[in-house]
Amino acid sequence: MKTLSTGVKQDKMGVTGSLLANLQNETSDIDFIVYGKSWFTARTFWRRQKDEKDPITEISEEMCRDI
Repeated sequence: MKTLSTGVKQDKMGVTGSLLANLQNETSDIDFIVYGKSWFTARTFWRRQKDEKDPITEISEEMCRDI
């Protein structure tokens, strides 16, 4: 399986989002997920990206409760 520039193998990655929970709206996006221990590698990569680029926003407390 191919390892991406993030250091995470493709078979450890997935996609989900509000559409699956029927919570989508006009500003909905796609959520990438990483399985298992590869999550730590991805977290390190995204922390670096967050520091270098625009801030990554978190979901609201209300949305978290809905999910």
